[in-house]
Amino acid sequence: MNACVNDDACIGCGLCTNIAPAVFELNKTIPCWQQGLQTVPVGSKVKLVCPPSTAYGANQVGNIPPNSTLTYEIDLLEVSN
Repeated sequence: MNACVNDDACIGCGLCTNIAPAVFELNKTIPCWQQGLQTVPVGSKVKLVCPPSTAYGANQVGNIPPNSTLTYEIDLLEVSN
């Protein structure tokens, strides 16, 4: 997964290169992920562009500035219950 803020600064992935797979509980992610990943078939690669209203809004989270649009490129490898 690559994560970029405002299509500019990379978050948690150095130079926006591929990193190891990560596991997330969908109900504990930002609304953009909750909405955007529910219908994605396993094996798909998607790009989610998350406006502040479906990301972190006016809150600064770590290195992510307030009111940031976040862009994620996600390879959905597996879904489990």
